Amino acid sequence: MFKRIPLSIRIALLSSTILVLASLAVSVFTYSMVHNRSMNELDQRLINTANGISHGGLATPESDILPSIIRTDYYIRFVIDEQTVRIILPGIKTRPGVMEIYSPPQILNATRQEVNQVFTASSETDYDAKDILYSNPEFLPLLSADTQIVVNYTNWRAIAIDTSPITGAKSIIFAALPTDSIEQSMSNLAFILTWTCILVLLVSVALTWFLVRLSMKPLRNIRDIARQIASRQDQGVLIQNYIQPTSYETTEIGSLEQSLNLMLEKINASFERQAHADQQIRKFIADSSHELRTPLSIILGYLELYQSGMVKKPEEIKNLLTKIEHSAERMKVLVNDLITLTRLDEGEKLILALTDPLALVQESADNLQALNPDRPIRVIQQSNEPLRLITVDPQRIHQVLTNLVGNINRYTESSSPVEFLIRQSPNLTRIAVIDHGVGVPSENLDKLFERFFVLEESRSKTGSGTGLGLAIAKSIMELHGGKIWAEPTNHGGLTIVLEFAN
Repeated sequence: MFKRIPLSIRIALLSSTILVLASLAVSVFTYSMVHNRSMNELDQRLINTANGISHGGLATPESDILPSIIRTDYYIRFVIDEQTVRIILPGIKTRPGVMEIYSPPQILNATRQEVNQVFTASSETDYDAKDILYSNPEFLPLLSADTQIVVNYTNWRAIAIDTSPITGAKSIIFAALPTDSIEQSMSNLAFILTWTCILVLLVSVALTWFLVRLSMKPLRNIRDIARQIASRQDQGVLIQNYIQPTSYETTEIGSLEQSLNLMLEKINASFERQAHADQQIRKFIADSSHELRTPLSIILGYLELYQSGMVKKPEEIKNLLTKIEHSAERMKVLVNDLITLTRLDEGEKLILALTDPLALVQESADNLQALNPDRPIRVIQQSNEPLRLITVDPQRIHQVLTNLVGNINRYTESSSPVEFLIRQSPNLTRIAVIDHGVGVPSENLDKLFERFFVLEESRSKTGSGTGLGLAIAKSIMELHGGKIWAEPTNHGGLTIVLEFAN
């Protein structure tokens, strides 16, 4: 049930509960300290008075102590040989028609073990007020026939004083003071402290709830934005309403706002990647359909030409079949490249092995030399130390280098020099394939690795390829966690760089 209560109310209740408990603890401590201090002061006053009585010559019943006692709160009882010989009542309170007196304390059973020790005594319950009053003539002038006597029952703090050395007989004087004034003060204090706690509870609940609501306003804004995003129907559209930071990043809410904004940025980035991927897929389907349609159209055209009977001579038929074969081969290469790209896009598992980069490069250089025996080719190792082995799929990297060698053979003159450059650092291995042909315009360098991008046929000696070779090379390098890029060669030409992590 508690979990269903809003967080702001829970925090307000918990904070207020802690504050009220602290207030109660302070109140109890204050009450206890004030009560103990008041009782200690009363006891000390009683002890001082007892000492004054026992050492000041007032220890006999005949002593004229009434003028100093009658206007005080002291109760005095003289006991000789365990018989009460005189009682002096505490001062009375009078108002028209009413006389308020104290019910005396129950101290008749006090023993010598209590001598000179302050103890607590309760009031007499069967106290006959008029008998006591009439036994004290000093109160008689205050009485009248219609005077109402009100008895005040309260607890007393009393002390027994042994006066035997002074009177020469077994005598004790009991002195007592009522605690009603302290009890009334403590009752007032308890009332004040109780209402203070209640007031603190009400104010703390209201103030804490207000402050928590104010502090959680950014969280409500985050909630509203999250609801807006969750209720969106156009899931592929970028999110525009980012969370406006309202707190410092060092605070919990500020950190949450920053984290959510980062999450929204990543969602937007994923939307952009998805849109780009969708666009690439549509373009890929359109381009592949176009590339496949061209050789198919050529094949169908030649077949229709043959079926129409327009080609009859053996030489013409042989020429027609040769063109059909070339178109079929082109379509076969295109389909194989498409299958390769599809496997790579699906994350084809690589067969990794420790491989000598120099051996890979040397094999590719030998293949190019076989294609162009007169071409100047050099393999350059920019280090005097032995090359470290790299972890790659040798068949796939050989495929990349074969694609690069094929492009060089297709787009450069057979007499144009080519260099294969190998460079290693502690963390990286780079293989650069450098040609000195006509090069590629700078605006097309980034397009070289796009699917179906083909340079003008005028640049090619053997006709254009499928436009998938460098796209396949890029996919293979990305599967290896490496990079591939193109840059212009100094004094003309094109350089393709492969980078591997050691």
